[in-house]
Amino acid sequence: MKKMKHMLAVLLTVIMTLAMTTTAFAAETQKGNLTVKVNTNNTLEGQTIKVYKLFDLTVSGDKYAYTVNETYKTAIAAALGLESTATSEDLYKKLAEYTSDSAEVQKFADDFTAAALTAGTAETATSGKLGKVESHKFEGLGYGYYLVYQTGTKEIQSSLVSVDKPEATVNLKGEAPSIAKTANTETVEIGQVVTYTITG
Repeated sequence: MKKMKHMLAVLLTVIMTLAMTTTAFAAETQKGNLTVKVNTNNTLEGQTIKVYKLFDLTVSGDKYAYTVNETYKTAIAAALGLESTATSEDLYKKLAEYTSDSAEVQKFADDFTAAALTAGTAETATSGKLGKVESHKFEGLGYGYYLVYQTGTKEIQSSLVSVDKPEATVNLKGEAPSIAKTANTETVEIGQVVTYTITG
């Protein structure tokens, strides 16, 4: 009987230890939401938002550790002008040299997007085609450094954002398409047919 009690006690200890370990591992999986907003006087109607997780992020207190997403490593290295053999640290350090409003970081974002679109590289998440809304929220994204791409703009203008807390927001830089209407003649007479060309 004593042996049975002892075995039960040991088994219970093992079960509790495993349960605590599982809880600890679950706590390490950090996720947040990313709200993507369009600029003033525009909507996202008929457009699609794609996000690419460039780096995984682990947060421990006030310490941050970035690890490159292997899916996009080659494209990231090429956009930064580095060899594909570059380490996560090399890639992130190079990107960190750019300031948030610099031409270099925008060029990196646009070059990566162009390469991803050309290669047909799958995005981490997509909104699908949107209705007449001014924002879209991606929920449950793993902590990381993301590139956000909005389809339907005049030119590629991707944005970079770090999801390192429960709620993050990025304001898109894209502009709404412009529409111009021109006629094949400036002066007309009664009954004359005028041809209009609408360019968007």
